[in-house]
Amino acid sequence: MRITRLSRGKVALSACVVLAGLTGAQASAARVHHAARGGTLTIAAVQAPVSLNPLLNGNNPDELYYNDLAYEPLIYLAPNGSYQPGLATSWHYNNNLTAFDLQLRRGVRFSDGSPLTAQAVVRSIEAVKQANGPIDIYANVIKSVVATGPLSVQINLTGPDPDVPLIMTQRMPVGDIVSPKALASASSESALATETDGAGPYVLDQSATTPGDTYTYVPNRYYYDQSAIHFQRFVIKVIPDLSTSFNALRTGQIAFADGAFTSAPEAKADGLSVYSALSTWFGGFLFDRNSGPLRSLLVRQALNYATNRPAITATIFGSFGKPSDEVSLPGYVGDGYAPGCNSYYSYNVAKAKKLLAEAGYPKGFTLTMGASDAWNDGAQIAQALASDWSAIGVTVNIKTYPSLVQMLGPWKSAQLPSLAGGYDGQPLYIEQGQLLAQNAGLFNPYKTVNSALTALIHRAMSATTKSAAAKDWTAAECEVVKLAWFVPVSSGSRVFFAQKSLHGIGMSSVSFAPDPAVWYE
Repeated sequence: MRITRLSRGKVALSACVVLAGLTGAQASAARVHHAARGGTLTIAAVQAPVSLNPLLNGNNPDELYYNDLAYEPLIYLAPNGSYQPGLATSWHYNNNLTAFDLQLRRGVRFSDGSPLTAQAVVRSIEAVKQANGPIDIYANVIKSVVATGPLSVQINLTGPDPDVPLIMTQRMPVGDIVSPKALASASSESALATETDGAGPYVLDQSATTPGDTYTYVPNRYYYDQSAIHFQRFVIKVIPDLSTSFNALRTGQIAFADGAFTSAPEAKADGLSVYSALSTWFGGFLFDRNSGPLRSLLVRQALNYATNRPAITATIFGSFGKPSDEVSLPGYVGDGYAPGCNSYYSYNVAKAKKLLAEAGYPKGFTLTMGASDAWNDGAQIAQALASDWSAIGVTVNIKTYPSLVQMLGPWKSAQLPSLAGGYDGQPLYIEQGQLLAQNAGLFNPYKTVNSALTALIHRAMSATTKSAAAKDWTAAECEVVKLAWFVPVSSGSRVFFAQKSLHGIGMSSVSFAPDPAVWYE
């Protein structure tokens, strides 16, 4: 299928859906045009980038702000989840989904003035695969990249893959193309950590940037659509504390920030816009499936039946969440999410006790669970799970960590048999390599494998049509639910607050990382 649409800079943006206490905000795609630029826009992010080098940066919403301003993706993921042209103007698969061709936009230059060419795209994608950064896992499906013409590129795949367009967007973001001059430099890694060299609308102003605190961007004079640059200066302030950023919003010091669920009514009352979309599944990760109680399928299923999902969702997320049994989100229907398996575990304490007794634990057992509220509300979720599971005799020993960094050591070294937190929504095709595979690493530290699930994933990955892939991934998702490797509780939302004067913000379950490059006043 060939996809050809108007340019990212030429598609008019319709009014965003602004939510107050609801989820699933959607907006139309792309950038609008303004004859005059605004002055300075200042926003808050809860964290600094892992690196300004997009090859080494992460891809949660706050990390992506720094990429989005300076690096144009090959394909733009619009707020409503549709794909729009970025550096590529059209793209299509071959017949069996094993090759993906892109036609590049003419007349594009990087911020160093060098031209966008097919060879530049090849070099950038190859650099992602070689960088050993947080996003290189998304490029694992890429076998090779070749220039088939001055402005045409073919991506050859290791097997059928229905999700290449998503990988090439700013969300993943393998398709954020870096200048070949920057990559050719002997000190490119260190240079790109302190400066930017992409084809996006802005460039980093090093003289007005304090790493870890303030990042200032100014217009890229070579950007191909100058009318889509809306500010003379774009400033990102790192403010980890949500209360501090909320107060800065209320006093007009900043125009946008992450929000807390509990502050949404107050934000609305103060005249702020509230944006939200289901974006993450929250719950428990039952990691040690090789020994102890969690080795038993009956035990893992008992924990699922003993979890009161509606009550926990209402308490922690309110209207910003929905009870869920799945590790996929509704936005990915056709690529993992299985409506028929989403209520597999109805809340049933009596059944949970019966399963525990059949497994040999009639009086329950003690389980250690790691958690940190610095990572996806983990401590709150752990406490809620512990409360529910106490009704079936399971005592949860919660090991709370003040930061994610402090939890990573014992987590990675398989010292935590279970964990509470959340996982950003992705198609199961991508998610399986990070969550379900034996070598998934962080999210499978005990290297669990299940032959039935492996066979289903292999079948899904071998499907050569999108309809067959959708059917197979749905079957794999249901198998994950039945195996009870996890205790999903809720599909929850990322929440953001903004001044009413700021426009262009939009979110959906697929596109839940707001892109500041398209905002305007």
